[in-house]
Amino acid sequence: MPACGLLEFGTLATIGDWDMPQLGILHVRTTGGARFQVHAHAVQDDGLVLGEVTTLPAEPVVALSDTYRPLAQLLDLLAERIGRQHFPEPRRRDDASWVGYRLAELMPLPLSVKQSMLEINDAEVRLSVLRRFLQQQGLL
Repeated sequence: MPACGLLEFGTLATIGDWDMPQLGILHVRTTGGARFQVHAHAVQDDGLVLGEVTTLPAEPVVALSDTYRPLAQLLDLLAERIGRQHFPEPRRRDDASWVGYRLAELMPLPLSVKQSMLEINDAEVRLSVLRRFLQQQGLL
């Protein structure tokens, strides 16, 4: 397989449920798994993309510092509005990684910014960037 050129990352996902309420509309409920890095990929004639990947270790659990408690509170507010069923157990609101990943998923960020937030391997850095963004937007 040819090399990608750029480092590409992704997350394994399991489809837990799906529904097609009408033609052309597909609802899919997934659960995220391990993160991975793509080393090479190729596109077959039929459009199927094949890749060589390596799974990445889970980010270590880091206690959420008092500095970022307002972000966990914002996440609680979002969970109430969106519905707690969209936040499967375990909800680890004292884990800086979990809070940062969930906020990065939910925030209305441009996809390139969202992707960069999810690629950061340091919970404190991710939370710092998200906090700065939310402050600039007047949300914190």
